[in-house]
Amino acid sequence: MTPTRYPAAGLALFMAAAVLTFGCITVMQFLEKPWFFVALAAMHAGIALFVASKRTLRGGGFQLERFFKKEYVMLLPFLLIMLYSFASKAALVPPFGSAKESLAFVYALICFAVTFWNFRALQRETRAQLRGREASSAPMPADGLALAD
Repeated sequence: MTPTRYPAAGLALFMAAAVLTFGCITVMQFLEKPWFFVALAAMHAGIALFVASKRTLRGGGFQLERFFKKEYVMLLPFLLIMLYSFASKAALVPPFGSAKESLAFVYALICFAVTFWNFRALQRETRAQLRGREASSAPMPADGLALAD
């Protein structure tokens, strides 16, 4: 399937997913129970929005998986920070202290910057795929040369 129209809904879902996911996972670093679990549920809603965005864009005929992989890879360090935090609360490793919050906040800023760059690249790629569709649908003479009027 080839793209036929600009995917505004899919792109909006992508950006909403990124803001919700990275925003909630950052806030989770600073919250205690029960608010931690509220942010955790909201973060998973953001991940569900990524899935919905990917399906919407794929349904429109776009091949954009690499942009989603970049976002998923950026989640890994947050998970490592959280695992260390849980291990330190169980006294398995030395406590992280206030460095955890600072590290999470700085990494979140990096993630938001990379997400913005990734989103702009995603927009350019969707436009390029649409232009490729328009160019490929134009009639061509048999020998491949354009005819003069």
